[in-house]
Amino acid sequence: MWHLEVVKDVLSASLELPTLVFTVLLAISACMWLLSLVGAIDVEIDASDGLLDDALEPLDITDVPATILITVFSLAGWFVSVLASIFLLGAPRSDGDSAGPISVIGAIGLGIGAAVVALGFVMWLSPRLALIFVTTTAPSKRELLGRIAETRAALTGDEPSVPIFLKVAPDVDVTQIDRIVEQARTYGMNAIIVSNTTLDRPETLQGEHCGEGGGLSGQPLFEKSTKILAEFFDAADGKIDLIGVGGIGSGAQAYAKIRAGAKAVQLYSALVYKGPQLVAEICADLEARAKADGFKNIGDAVGTALDTA
Repeated sequence: MWHLEVVKDVLSASLELPTLVFTVLLAISACMWLLSLVGAIDVEIDASDGLLDDALEPLDITDVPATILITVFSLAGWFVSVLASIFLLGAPRSDGDSAGPISVIGAIGLGIGAAVVALGFVMWLSPRLALIFVTTTAPSKRELLGRIAETRAALTGDEPSVPIFLKVAPDVDVTQIDRIVEQARTYGMNAIIVSNTTLDRPETLQGEHCGEGGGLSGQPLFEKSTKILAEFFDAADGKIDLIGVGGIGSGAQAYAKIRAGAKAVQLYSALVYKGPQLVAEICADLEARAKADGFKNIGDAVGTALDTA
């Protein structure tokens, strides 16, 4: 029957280059969707942030989750490649009427052509898909910082404006730290505050409310936020100031933040328990510690923990 022959031809072409490349992409996409159905991964990876942003932004297709774009691209490329393999280049067919195997040059040309057509289809479809995700996809960091920079310029013009800081969470993906620093500098942020509250719940937490949701601040945040601060200091390379936050309740902890790379520190939770006099105590302690370690002033201690690591 003719429809069985068509199915055989399609299957045969799917396993031949260059269609095989799109077949593999489709298989990967299918696996991602299956894993998302069982909750193993979040399939709505945002294309507006991360490594895909630089590649996709010139095409103006960053308003749709990257996994959707990859699936559409794979499907379109597979469809075009199958049709071209069967009807244009004479891919091996089940009825034996083929003109012969696809040549290497033909396969390369067909693969490039299918990819170009698929990309064009994705660019055409992306604005229509974006309407579906417009209410569910959060603005990218680039869009947010860009709006802040534009508003700042409109309000102040050539006059100096008040400092604006970018505050990041300690749960940030460490592979994105270089990118965050670059974007903060590009859009004129005066400093990066490291860090905000954490969504993690350390095993050391005790009490009936230790499992509650929301951001956790105070002492449990100190170690994690200080490690992330050191990562940001290494990435910043002195090109943007850092403010250390998270679990500071003593001069020793403030000093640890400074030596991890902070040019200033911020505290809040400890003030609730120890009162405003804590600020004076920390300042006196910092002066003593800097002197004991041979620093002329506390500024000389910034980032020196990395020197002894």
